Amino acid sequence: MDLFNSLLNLVVPPASLVMLAFAWPALSFLNTCECLYSSFFSENMEDKVVIITGASSGIGEVNPQSQIQD
Repeated sequence: MDLFNSLLNLVVPPASLVMLAFAWPALSFLNTCECLYSSFFSENMEDKVVIITGASSGIGEVNPQSQIQD
């Protein structure tokens, strides 16, 4: 078991850095595309009904307040 842990300590950190190096630019590109898309094609919520469940506490309580302000 000690050999297995030593092997994982050698393999996992470099592998995670390689995955991060490939994933970060791709995710940043997708995030930028989503931001651009939402700025060009924003949805107008005027005269629409929003159903919010669980509005007694937490996020469900804050969400209606933010919808009213917008």
